[in-house]
Amino acid sequence: MADKTRADVRRTRRPFSQKPPKVAQLSVSKKSLQKHDDEALLKLLAGLERKVSQKDPNVLNSIITVANQLAQNVDHLPRTITAFRKVAFHASENSIEEENALKSILEHAVNLFSSEDVIEAFLLVIAYTPPSSTLGDEASQRIVQHADVLPTADQSVDAFLQAADHATKESDVALDAVEGVLRHAEALETHAEICEAILQAAEYTPYGSFLRQQTAYLLFDHAGTLEIEEEKAEAFKAASIYADPTSQLEKDSTKKYIQSVGQLPSKGQRTETFIRDLELTDKDSQLYEEIKKELSKLGNVSILLEKQEKTKSRPKKRGKLIPFPQPS
Repeated sequence: MADKTRADVRRTRRPFSQKPPKVAQLSVSKKSLQKHDDEALLKLLAGLERKVSQKDPNVLNSIITVANQLAQNVDHLPRTITAFRKVAFHASENSIEEENALKSILEHAVNLFSSEDVIEAFLLVIAYTPPSSTLGDEASQRIVQHADVLPTADQSVDAFLQAADHATKESDVALDAVEGVLRHAEALETHAEICEAILQAAEYTPYGSFLRQQTAYLLFDHAGTLEIEEEKAEAFKAASIYADPTSQLEKDSTKKYIQSVGQLPSKGQRTETFIRDLELTDKDSQLYEEIKKELSKLGNVSILLEKQEKTKSRPKKRGKLIPFPQPS
C-alpha cells in the first residue's frame, strides 16, 4: 500500500454497492443455469469465452456446462459446437476438460441441421483427440453411420477414408469405413479418382481378407480405363500386390502391369520404372520375378541396379560458385 498513492487506490477500488458480474464467477452449476433464459445464457457464454485463453479449468468447465444447457435448443447447436471446440483447443492435452468437450460434440452433433455439419463436427473430434484416447474410434464410428448421406460421392469417400485412418487398425469400424469407400468410389467423376480412392482404401484392409481381394478386383477393372500409361501401370501393380498370392488375379494384374510399363515412350523411362518398383516389391511375389525378367531384357540387372544406386547417391551439380569479394 505504501507504494500506491491515494488516487491509485481510488481508481482500482470497486464501489461497495457494485456487485461483481456473473461472468466473473469461475464455477457455474447446472441448477443455477435453469433460472436463466437462452439470451442470458448466450451472454454468459460469450463472457466466459473471453477468459478461455487463460486455460483455467473452472472457466473451461463452466463453458462446457453453459454450452450443454444451450444445446437443448437445436437453434443454438452451431454456437455451442464452437464453444466446445474452443475448450478442446485451449485445454491441456489428455485433460478431463478436453475429453468432456469432445464428448459433448459427439453427443450433440447428430442434431445439427445438415449432414455436412454433422460430419464436420465428428472430424473436429478426430482432429483434437489424442492418440491414447478411444474417442477417435467413437468419432470414426459416427462418421461411418452418417457419411452415406453426404450430398456428393467425393465427400462420402473422403469422410470414410478419414474414419478408416483414425479408427483402430483392422477394427470393425475401420473395415466398415473401407466398405463405405468402395460403395461410393465408383460414383466419382473420373477413373483416376476412382482408382485413387480404392487404392487408399486398400491400405486399411487386413492381409488375406476378402475385402483386400475385392479392392484388387476393383483396381483391375478400372485400371484399363486410365488414359495415362504411368497411372495405368501403378493401378495394375497395386491390383497385383493386393490380390491373393498365386491367384489368377495376381497373374493377370502382373501381366497388365508389365504391358503398361512397356508402353512408356523411352527405354530409360521403362528401366527407371521397373527399378523403382522392384525396390518396393516383396521379393517372394510373382511381380518381383516378372520385373527382374523385364530388366534382364533391358540390360544386365545388377549393372542397372548399380547405376541407379550411383545416380541416387551422386550429389547434384551446383552452379558456378561466385567468389566472395576480396577486402580492398
